[in-house]
Amino acid sequence: MTDRYLIPFGDRFLALDASAFAAALEAGARLVPATPGEPTPATEARPLVDVTALAREINVAVSQIRELVRRKQIPVVRVGRHHRFDVEDVKAALKNAGVTSNG
Repeated sequence: MTDRYLIPFGDRFLALDASAFAAALEAGARLVPATPGEPTPATEARPLVDVTALAREINVAVSQIRELVRRKQIPVVRVGRHHRFDVEDVKAALKNAGVTSNG
């Protein structure tokens, strides 16, 4: 029988063989900062903007942004009754959907 690493999860254990354990450690090292407070790609957050700022950024009318939200063609974060957008995610969604903007 091969050696196994036991990882406790509450009242249960996850058993991994040596190669799976090494792969998990490598994947975890990419997600966890090397030093405390150092941002990683997995945890870096981009600022969210409101509909007016997004419209200005991608050079379309606010009404067009609202229509794209209604049709679920762009990603949106709801904050109460307000919409907030990650500009890069919206640009990528528009590009993938074949919708062009002047921005």
